[in-house]
Amino acid sequence: MLEPIFSPLIALIGPFLLWPIEIFLPYPFIFEELLKLILVLCIISIEPLRSRLGAGIGLGLLFTASETILYTMNALSGSPSYLLERFVVTGLLHSATIVCIILGLRRGRVGMVIGVLLSMGIHYAYNILI
Repeated sequence: MLEPIFSPLIALIGPFLLWPIEIFLPYPFIFEELLKLILVLCIISIEPLRSRLGAGIGLGLLFTASETILYTMNALSGSPSYLLERFVVTGLLHSATIVCIILGLRRGRVGMVIGVLLSMGIHYAYNILI
């Protein structure tokens, strides 16, 4: 099990590690949510639940910041309003899906699977609608 101290680093470099995989396997919602499961497993030892949820939201925002930079560099459309809009919307998405995984994990392995599948469904719906 990874120590919680490594989770911010994983959240920051995660999108850059996933980007080459997502080029060949176009299912970003699956790979991103599996990476978020790893992040949640890093912070599972944090007590109480409120602190764990806060850490999860923070990790979601770090993941969002890194992903926004990655996609903005690739799209070459770095207007400040675009960056802010993308950060707010995807920040809510990534933080919400991490919270789903954290809450699911409280119910054991079955809850973990349900939480991950729910977060994949939310992410897939976001990708289709946005």
